[in-house]
Amino acid sequence: MQSSILQFRMAGNAQFRESAFQRTQGIASAIFQGIENFPVVGGTGYLLCRDKSVSKDCAENLGALDPAIVSVPPGVMLDYQVQRQRPLFSGSLPFRLSQNRVFSASRSRVASFESHVEIDGSRVGLGSAEIVQGVAVVIFGEINQSPE
Repeated sequence: MQSSILQFRMAGNAQFRESAFQRTQGIASAIFQGIENFPVVGGTGYLLCRDKSVSKDCAENLGALDPAIVSVPPGVMLDYQVQRQRPLFSGSLPFRLSQNRVFSASRSRVASFESHVEIDGSRVGLGSAEIVQGVAVVIFGEINQSPE
């Protein structure tokens, strides 16, 4: 009987981990859909959070996401944020537009960001998932910011 209960819990935990991983990917994708989540103001370390009132390090809140995407079961922790990784830099970087087309941004500047999404159900005996992804924002023309 104890073996069956343990196997049942393990199967439930595996199912939650898979669901949590898919949810973290969905949240990361939703964050990437909003260009407002990647501002080119501020310097390295500029942090946008789910709720800036929770962390003193946050400069501003991320754009609102669909409540259906960010809902989690009771007792499960969800956190997501975007952080500027380096100062603006200029250069000729190749960007893939499609499988067969590459674009070289020779007269542009680039801001790089890292998005971090975490779901943790360990307090209620469930698994967790975490995704960290990077994004580069190409800026064409002039922006209202002094060079870093």
